[in-house]
Amino acid sequence: DIINHWLSNEMQIDADDADLGRACSNGVIFAKILLHHGLNIDLSKFAERHAPDAKLANFQLLEPSFRSLNVKFNSHIASLIMTEHPGSALKFLQDLKVVLDEAKKGPSSLKSTALLLKTNRLAQKQPFRHMEETTFDTMLRLKTGDPKQYRMQNHLRKFDEEALNQQRVAEQLDALEYLEKEQRFSDLRNTHLTTMRENKLYLQDWERQGRINHAKNIATQRERERRDQRFLQTTRANARAAASSESVSAAMDAAAGMSAMESTLQRLAGGGAPEDIEVGDVEGGARNAALMSQVVARRGEEEVTRRQRDCRR
Repeated sequence: DIINHWLSNEMQIDADDADLGRACSNGVIFAKILLHHGLNIDLSKFAERHAPDAKLANFQLLEPSFRSLNVKFNSHIASLIMTEHPGSALKFLQDLKVVLDEAKKGPSSLKSTALLLKTNRLAQKQPFRHMEETTFDTMLRLKTGDPKQYRMQNHLRKFDEEALNQQRVAEQLDALEYLEKEQRFSDLRNTHLTTMRENKLYLQDWERQGRINHAKNIATQRERERRDQRFLQTTRANARAAASSESVSAAMDAAAGMSAMESTLQRLAGGGAPEDIEVGDVEGGARNAALMSQVVARRGEEEVTRRQRDCRR
């Protein structure tokens, strides 16, 4: 019922349940199903007749498409369908429907993805495709030919199928090895990219910290220079204050000495005898002369200091 519903409603193919084996025996129904699912099938090459040569030609045309879908199909199954063996056509239609339904699910299905990968890789191998076509054609012709020769070939068929199976397994292993190699390269590349990003971040942080430390060092150096400058200015101001204080003291001493000398000179001018001049007055005059010489020397030093200061400014 499911197959009849599928054929009549979805495939738009009229097939009598009682005569399904005969309807499928020439393979035309299979060609229509494959054409409906988008496979490149030319219906003009299929004969609607039920003659043995027509059936043989039709199934030879169908065999590459069945192989590309990876549906279980060989010369034995084709012979059962061509000879209208009971249930053989229905069983193959069920298998074909399952494969087509899985293929329609697209890449989201893991099983469909694996099927497409395996099918595409195997279909690209010309020797493997030629071996399958030759084996299918030979066995299909022998089933309609000499029984003795068919039995011999049927005995040898398991060896041919084993060779095909080994070739298929080898191709699958090559595909898996290729995928694993690509995954390793991808993981290694991602590891290198992660390391590069981490190194770049570390370098940026190192440079930023270096600029911060440099700015701190410059600020510290400038502050030290300002402190040194203030200390130098304070020292010079103290020296100038001490020199000025000494100058004031010397000027006061000089003024006092000059007053004493003027008093002595006035007494001498009044006619006083030299012996009337007190010893203190003579000593005061000598002291005044010494003070005057100190004042002159101090003024000379101050003038030199002033000139040097002006040159530095």
